[in-house]
Amino acid sequence: MKRKHAVHHLTRSLATPVSRYVIWKGGYAAAPHSWLEPANWQGGAVPGEGDIVVIPDCGNAETRTPVIDCRVPDIGQLRIEKGGHLAILPQGKLCVDGLNRDYGGVVNHGTLVLGGELHILHPWDAALLNSGIFINKGTLVLDRWAWEVVHHIGSGRYIERGQVEELVF
Repeated sequence: MKRKHAVHHLTRSLATPVSRYVIWKGGYAAAPHSWLEPANWQGGAVPGEGDIVVIPDCGNAETRTPVIDCRVPDIGQLRIEKGGHLAILPQGKLCVDGLNRDYGGVVNHGTLVLGGELHILHPWDAALLNSGIFINKGTLVLDRWAWEVVHHIGSGRYIERGQVEELVF
């Protein structure tokens, strides 16, 4: 596991933000896959710090799957439901700061394809609880809080083709 120094994360507020559930609906005609398009989210707001993001089974993965293709705002937890899909492209970056909540920083029951960077900080237990498919072709960055990188539930699969790095404070 490589080590990476945390600069961006040291500037974060120590106050725990109030969590809200933000659910992906996708399919907005002008930008059906865009994480940063408010119309793709129930409630019309892009998720931010402390939010619990839910990616449900949207039916048609070709037209409604969220894609992260740039640096997006930090979130509190990512939950991908069975049938849900998320792709983080090579130029994409997502930081999930669990703020020591129950469960993992990422809970995956669907499909998560990492081609860019995924930072998982302060998970209460495992960084990633996985009963779906997680393909790492990018960089997974963890802090020292995780007692386990990936905790498989049932038939979860983790395919490692990228790298895992540890933050050093």
